[in-house]
Amino acid sequence: DDGTELVLSFADSGCDPEMSLPAYWDLRTKWNEEETEEADLSRSTPRVHGVVGCRCSDATAIVARVAGLESIPMVSPVSSAADLSNPVKYPSFFRLVGPDDERGQVGA
Repeated sequence: DDGTELVLSFADSGCDPEMSLPAYWDLRTKWNEEETEEADLSRSTPRVHGVVGCRCSDATAIVARVAGLESIPMVSPVSSAADLSNPVKYPSFFRLVGPDDERGQVGA
């Protein structure tokens, strides 16, 4: 036992990019303020170590871009937009379903 503690926090992305990024940022900000004495987020290291969600590709894309810039891994259980497979745009994004442009090939 190394003392690692897993803490879950939830936010509603509303399947909307205009809601998902502020929801992500609120969670990240809240977490950092609780974990650090100084709330200067521009100089602090992100303490969020991973993100699960969003449930819609458009909302996922915006969060995955920002999380990728911060090297925070993101896993989506259902986001299937083909563009999310781009490792340059989404370097730390992973998903549990195949992209839309490959789904028909499996059943054919």
